[in-house]
Amino acid sequence: MLISNKNIYLFITIIFLLGGRLAQANCRLIYPANKSLLTQSTILLVGKCDSVVHAVEIKIINSQGQQNLKIKPHNMSFSRRLKLLPGSTTIATNNGAGPPVTIFRPTGSHPAPPDFRPYYLHKDLTLNGKCGLCHAVNPTNKGDYTYIIDKFSCLSSKCHSDMGHKKFQHGPFKKRQCADCHNPHGSFNKNFTRAARSALCFTCHSADKNMITTGKVVHFPVAKGQCTACHDPHESKIEFHLKGNSVSELCFRCHDKKMLDYKYVHEPAAEGDCNSCHSPHTSKYKGLLYKKGQQLCVTCHEVRKDEFKRRYVHQPAGKDCSICHDPHASATKYHLRTKRDKNGRYLKRKYAIKELCLACHTRLNPKIAKAIISAPVSHQPVQEGKCIICHTPHSTNFPKQLRAAPQNLCFSCHKKMAKKIKNSLYKHGPVRSGSCVQCHLVHGSKYKMLLRAPFTTKFQGVFNLNKFQLCFNCHNKRVFTDPHSVETGFRNGTTNLHFLHVNNQKKSRYCKSCHDIHASDQEKHIRRSFIFKKHFKINIRFTKTATGGRCVTGCHKPRQYSHK
Repeated sequence: MLISNKNIYLFITIIFLLGGRLAQANCRLIYPANKSLLTQSTILLVGKCDSVVHAVEIKIINSQGQQNLKIKPHNMSFSRRLKLLPGSTTIATNNGAGPPVTIFRPTGSHPAPPDFRPYYLHKDLTLNGKCGLCHAVNPTNKGDYTYIIDKFSCLSSKCHSDMGHKKFQHGPFKKRQCADCHNPHGSFNKNFTRAARSALCFTCHSADKNMITTGKVVHFPVAKGQCTACHDPHESKIEFHLKGNSVSELCFRCHDKKMLDYKYVHEPAAEGDCNSCHSPHTSKYKGLLYKKGQQLCVTCHEVRKDEFKRRYVHQPAGKDCSICHDPHASATKYHLRTKRDKNGRYLKRKYAIKELCLACHTRLNPKIAKAIISAPVSHQPVQEGKCIICHTPHSTNFPKQLRAAPQNLCFSCHKKMAKKIKNSLYKHGPVRSGSCVQCHLVHGSKYKMLLRAPFTTKFQGVFNLNKFQLCFNCHNKRVFTDPHSVETGFRNGTTNLHFLHVNNQKKSRYCKSCHDIHASDQEKHIRRSFIFKKHFKINIRFTKTATGGRCVTGCHKPRQYSHK
């Protein structure tokens, strides 16, 4: 077939125009990036052109001067191995679409400039420059790398074969959209991510972005933007893409697991459910707790909730249960806090409750604390460290955190005395008013029977006014010192019969010889009988009269007195 001159002229014109277009093709570098800090001695230049070009002209300036290269593109992309000398290297394309790229290889004699940063690529460097591995080549435009190969995945039998098998997979990873988070061409961020740390996460999780600035207490990894300290960005065995095999295992990567190395472990801690109490990100409250103090505890301990509606709430219980209880674990029942050893470990203590109470009450009630610690005569519950026999540690409707009204509380142990008082017609004033503490110190005392002051329980002896100090807290001591005292009704005319019985240097009769201290079936608290010299029972029968009374006893013959 013959070609006319006209057709030849047209063909030459097309070639000329195409050649002009090739000469004007824009080519740019994809790798390395400007101001990259690179440590390897050899790098791979990678770039692409926006149209067909026969050769890409590269100008390289380093410590040895200027070098010009020509690289033949393949499908409008190009790459070339380049030896990287120490110090600064500037790379530019003569037919470039962008500014020159300056990179730096630091050595001992060439320290890195402050504005240069490490640049990260895929760890398999053999993949660099092989654009066709990921990108589809448009048959009509071989330089069009806009689209990813159909069904392309970073996961295959050759690449990342160990991934993609766990139950909980992050959304982009599940859809195999690796490039949503990673820049496959390279990045100034580790693992060639598109943004650094939490900034990458917040590109999707934007609703959580403000938690760092609005949270009063921020979990350390969150504050540092280290989401991946706890979350696996790809997949996990447990919910919320958490690392490890359980929540607690993850927490103990930072926190000391020894906190649970005790006999008594709080149930959520024992089950590894740290998030039942703690927020993993931010909180309004110390310790990243979901609620403040006892408000958090009663979300589970609902049976305790109504306790705090009572009249008297123990201050620590109302404020924060963890003042007394360790919310994780303890060496003592009820997770009580005890003394610690030099390593900060809880010690197992015989009297843990008493020691815990004294930790505050030594300061708040020093006199009571001293009695508890060193009183010669100790109340049995106190001696055994059982404060909660009498006191409730949380709340009560009775003063002093008592479990019941004072007298009822005493009678819960002193049952024999309770029965006697209940069946007696005449009760001593303090007993009648339910005030056992008017005569007794309930924690500890210097005197027998936990009495507040000296009081002899003997039948007779040498008179000494100090032996009856307890009685004189209410009664007038003149009944023992004045032979004609009118403060007592026990007198015959002007003769004070109390003085006659008691104020006797040879045979002083003491109070308990005639009176029952708590209660009696006879008026004036006269007892029915008493034991004389441990063997002889002597009966007393007292009859009250309009002006005095009549006494029939084994001590003397029947006698009657009148104060008129």
